[in-house]
Amino acid sequence: MKNPLAKDVIALTGDFGKTSTHEAIKRWIQHHGGKFATEINQETTHLICTVEHWKRKVVAVKQAIRHKGVKIVTYDWLEDCLHQKTHKRETPYLLETVVKDNRKKKHERKEKEWKATKKDVREFEKGAKAAEAALGSGGSSADSTPTSPVSPPGSKTTSWAVDALSQVRKERKEREKRVKNADFEIATAKETVPENHHVYRDATGFDYDITMTRIDWEHNRNERYQLRLFESNTKPHTYATALRYTAPSTPPVLQTLIPINSPYATAFSAFRHVFRLKTRLYWDERLLSAVELHELGRSPAVVAAAVARDKVRAPEGVGLEHLEGESGKPFVYRAPTRGKPQGAFPEMWLEKGRGAEEGLEGMLEGVVVI
Repeated sequence: MKNPLAKDVIALTGDFGKTSTHEAIKRWIQHHGGKFATEINQETTHLICTVEHWKRKVVAVKQAIRHKGVKIVTYDWLEDCLHQKTHKRETPYLLETVVKDNRKKKHERKEKEWKATKKDVREFEKGAKAAEAALGSGGSSADSTPTSPVSPPGSKTTSWAVDALSQVRKERKEREKRVKNADFEIATAKETVPENHHVYRDATGFDYDITMTRIDWEHNRNERYQLRLFESNTKPHTYATALRYTAPSTPPVLQTLIPINSPYATAFSAFRHVFRLKTRLYWDERLLSAVELHELGRSPAVVAAAVARDKVRAPEGVGLEHLEGESGKPFVYRAPTRGKPQGAFPEMWLEKGRGAEEGLEGMLEGVVVI
């Protein structure tokens, strides 16, 4: 359409930017067949208006509202008409519609953020309760006297709750790139988290609370290990590693492998060590397929463990004889599906080859892992 604005008489109000001055817009309107109006009257068909002027209900807006035939639209309407060389339907561009849609989207965004925040709190509380249950029973691999945080005198909310919940919010913001000002009051905690530890969550949003299962189809029974890495609620953080074993017709057995006042490196090394012990796979290789492990030159035992995990055919040259017998079968860990946090996966690990995991020599020496 050569003159998409041929039937239009258009007025302006508001600041549309340095390159879109009123004089420039006037030339564009006239060049495309339209008429430029310096005032609002019965002949005016459109008022191009900024959101700011619409909300303030400036004189031009009030006049346009009184003349019911005037369509009050955003600058985008004019821009789309000119770029597409056609007279665009005004409905999606009406200021009344645009402002309502923006308000609705803002409400939905805040509602989504609030729900996500409440989910974080629930997950934190769940992890804290799990920590209390796991670390309050069972033996430790070393003699130590754990210390408990003390609430400030007269405080209704413990200092560790403030620190821990703040950390949860901070990590979630970073990985989801949320808008600013998404914090919520610490009263959200509602004093419902009296425990001293919570399940550790890394920067990807992955909670180090995993389950490893071994199923005996012939006898219709299964065994399960729950391996957890805990972080203290107080800063500087200390860490602990705990294991929970469950078998049919027997009560669960709990074991604290690393004492609760240990550094992160020690607790995480123990976490990886137990994962390796039960699944035959290195923690940093948990997402690799049997074929990928075989191509990297991993041992037949490691490749066969991945074969058992994924229920696939073993690569050529990989024997399964070491898995014979019920006691020899590895436990299986199913990683979260794609799209969900799967934990950090350091590419540098692939360069280590077949060597033992760094820092694990002597780990848990003398301790019988349940």
